[in-house]
Amino acid sequence: MTESDCEPDFTDPEGKLISTTENEATDEQIDSETYHRLPSYRRNYTEADLYPTEKDPRCDPECSLSYYWPVYVSNLRVLAINATFKEVSEYFAYKGLLVKAVLLRGMTDELYRECQYEYKIVDLLVYFTSKKDAEDAIRYCNRETYYGSRLNVLSGRDPDYFDNERSFRIKQLSSSSLYKTEDFYERPLSRYGKVELLIRHTPTEFVVQFVSKADMISSLCQMNKFVMTPLTGPTRKQRYLEEDVKTLLHKRIRFENFLEMRPEEHIMQALREGKQPQVSLRWQKYLKPLMSRRQVKKLATSKKYLERVKMIRNERKLLGQNTQYTPTESTRTKLLEIEENAQNFLQKMGVNPADRIPCHILARVDK
Repeated sequence: MTESDCEPDFTDPEGKLISTTENEATDEQIDSETYHRLPSYRRNYTEADLYPTEKDPRCDPECSLSYYWPVYVSNLRVLAINATFKEVSEYFAYKGLLVKAVLLRGMTDELYRECQYEYKIVDLLVYFTSKKDAEDAIRYCNRETYYGSRLNVLSGRDPDYFDNERSFRIKQLSSSSLYKTEDFYERPLSRYGKVELLIRHTPTEFVVQFVSKADMISSLCQMNKFVMTPLTGPTRKQRYLEEDVKTLLHKRIRFENFLEMRPEEHIMQALREGKQPQVSLRWQKYLKPLMSRRQVKKLATSKKYLERVKMIRNERKLLGQNTQYTPTESTRTKLLEIEENAQNFLQKMGVNPADRIPCHILARVDK
């Protein structure tokens, strides 16, 4: 049996950890805490919209990219790197927006190579077919939660700059900081002041901007585990813009049919009809950032987890003994409840359902 074959053994038989009021994302929480906003209208797209004719005046008119409008998206948690375009196009299609192409820099980028690939927290350029779609993506998706992590959605061509009066740079000298995400820093900072934006610029540096100077001062007074320095000059919010990756873009256009990407047919059909496509909305249900495989393994070795697994296995064994291993209707119902609670608890903890906890770790509870 491989790692991917082993299902996590997590449930809540007493019902203490799976409660709507404390752990599940209710409609009220989705509206007030996670900001899942939708445009007030839905445009009816046509096949011709995939190949627009209006050019962006900021671009070289001879460049094929001048027909498209990019936004920069960071702190995006993808379930699978090779399915990035599918996940991104489905997310924006849910908002009523047509995605033409997605640029992920890949292994040539130091931050991607050292951090993003391992934890699947990426930044990328997302291309839309009209200026209004790009503006709506920024308006409705910036700072929205996606699998529990806050998205940053900014212009992909024009630089935006931090306000130095209410921003500072965070630096961690420990090598372990390579595996910390934006949320690792934002969540404790948000306890003392409202964070407006936090973006990772290098493997060891982040820049944070607060809603007000008072929020920044409050956080500075309370936090002492980070190395924080003020910004001394213009600091761009976007880690990179289209201009910074033009060589890579032209290479992708020439050799990889970059501008031939298109959403799946059922997505296109819904967009043509001005309807909301049938896509997974699992990303809405996470109140905490989705765990990476490394974090799941760390959780699986914790004492709390091992004790929980042992308790559940004992319960299953006792259930089997009481029914003399004959699967009655009540037994099947009970086991289904256990598995359902397990899935709910894992989702609440931020565990990716696609990740599996290694069987050699689960085996320790029997020793």
